Amino acid sequence: MKVKIFPQNHVIVVGASRVAFQSIINSLGPAASLHEFNTLEELKKIASDEWYRCLKVGIRRNPYDLAVSLHFWYQQSINPKSMTLSTSVQDPRWKEIFNDALRSMILLDYDDVICFENLRNDLQRIQSVFGFPLIKAVQTQNMTRPEDTREDYRSLYDRRSRTAVTRMSRKILDEYGYSF
Repeated sequence: MKVKIFPQNHVIVVGASRVAFQSIINSLGPAASLHEFNTLEELKKIASDEWYRCLKVGIRRNPYDLAVSLHFWYQQSINPKSMTLSTSVQDPRWKEIFNDALRSMILLDYDDVICFENLRNDLQRIQSVFGFPLIKAVQTQNMTRPEDTREDYRSLYDRRSRTAVTRMSRKILDEYGYSF
């Protein structure tokens, strides 16, 4: 998981890979250094001076869509032999990255949330409410997904991959109402 602290705006943004974290923080402008962490306790230590003064903003994304995006990134960046989503979801390293993103979504009760599915509107709202300069949303990084799969992620799932992603994402699916 990653955190970027904007002390001048009293905002802490928490996210992970493949949820547009880098694009969001680039759109918000300069901030303190980027930190990586694994637990809420580590995050509180990193942000100790700002923890009680800052609002915490999380980033959410439909886990089924996230899994497909992560599959294509993983295939191009780490394991070219991961030819199908079903192969990726069985890979321990892929699972680790996916679970990291899922944990970042439910780490704490955020004061505000940016939803990937509503990225531009949510980012403009955050910029306005928290006094950030109104910068046009930065294009999401690493467009690794082939054009023909950007519309409907469901076409890449088989029963095995859908079951695996559903099991790993159960808490987020139930809490936020995401569906396949």
